Amino acid sequence: MATAKTTVVLFTDSFPFRCYTEEVFVLPELQELSNKFQQVIIVPHRITGQPIDISQPNITVNLSMAKSPTTRFRLAKAPWLLSPWVLRRIPALLKETHSPNKLMSAWFYLVNTHLSAKTINNLLKYYNLKPDSTLLYSFWFDHVADSFDYLKNRYKAITRAHGHDIFDYGITHRINFLRNNALSSLKKVYCASNDGCKFLSDRYPQHSAKISTQLLGSLPPQKEAPLPESGSSVMTLFSCSRVAPEKRVELCLKTAAAIAEAYPFKKIKWIHVGGGPLMPRLRIKATQTDMLPPNLSIELRGPLPNSEVHKIYQNEPIHWFMLLSTTEGLPIAITEAMSYGIPVITTDVGGNSEIVTPETGILLPSDFNPKQIAGEIQPYIIDNDAYMQMRASAFNQWQNSFNANTLRHTFANSIRQLL
Repeated sequence: MATAKTTVVLFTDSFPFRCYTEEVFVLPELQELSNKFQQVIIVPHRITGQPIDISQPNITVNLSMAKSPTTRFRLAKAPWLLSPWVLRRIPALLKETHSPNKLMSAWFYLVNTHLSAKTINNLLKYYNLKPDSTLLYSFWFDHVADSFDYLKNRYKAITRAHGHDIFDYGITHRINFLRNNALSSLKKVYCASNDGCKFLSDRYPQHSAKISTQLLGSLPPQKEAPLPESGSSVMTLFSCSRVAPEKRVELCLKTAAAIAEAYPFKKIKWIHVGGGPLMPRLRIKATQTDMLPPNLSIELRGPLPNSEVHKIYQNEPIHWFMLLSTTEGLPIAITEAMSYGIPVITTDVGGNSEIVTPETGILLPSDFNPKQIAGEIQPYIIDNDAYMQMRASAFNQWQNSFNANTLRHTFANSIRQLL
């Protein structure tokens, strides 16, 4: 009798369809997974944009979840609100919340969990995947990871966890009994930061043994970044994130303006990559030239593929990378900047302090004043040797701790051993 293929089923939000953030997270891992498992099946939850070309012969993409009407149309979920599976869990839900808004949000989450379990059961049957040779792997700690506890057969299952899927910001209600059940059935939970690992371990101490930190990191650059010239009259600031409330990109604009005001003898150039709901407002603010210093130029380049972001690093002599969020996991955007030896200005939230230190950048309190940064960077304007040392330290920090080639190889080895 032939031995079943070792298979990992990777559940994503939209990868391999073009999603600028998730692509950066998942793509570095595929080669390692395909090396360690005989078969890799990628299951995106939704379809966004054009697919990325994946030429590995042992990698398959299954669109059963993304093409399901209950995934694509919220109205199609309505009949499932009263399904027996969902109704049996409403009393437990009512113990957690009596807020109508939170209750309805959580009710739909229950439906999503139930429907994910049904889809996954069908997928496992379609590929004839056996529990002893199959690993279920959710890239996000969401309803898909929660659904693993409700499959017909018990499969070994793991999940990664990042920021929004760990902490309770940005969600209407976290269903704790579902999360607790998921943690009971999952073999491992891999958090992207020590901060996230501590949060989950403190919240669910009975499951702390299976919760650990597994850094994502970023891939080595294909080309070195050009060094800013010593004493140059131009200082280039770069930021890369969604233009959303928690990212505070408008604060990057205010910071660039404060630096330009503090150093009128320099031309300050701020480049931002990324789009989002607050982009129209940001564009208006960026064009109010009468409110901005005359020595500040702004380039809002919108959302770009990760390959284009790397071209910016490889062609622009960038002095500082900025990320001024209110919340974070451990941002790959920071590790990418540091892989080019670019110092980072960021807020001390989430896992940012695990990568940005006084040697590699400037760590600020979340409620900082933009004018504060102008003073913080002054020593590195005056002393180019100190600035170059910071660039070297930034690169070394990435090389020693956040090189994705090393991290993803170790991770793929460890999860293969779970079968």
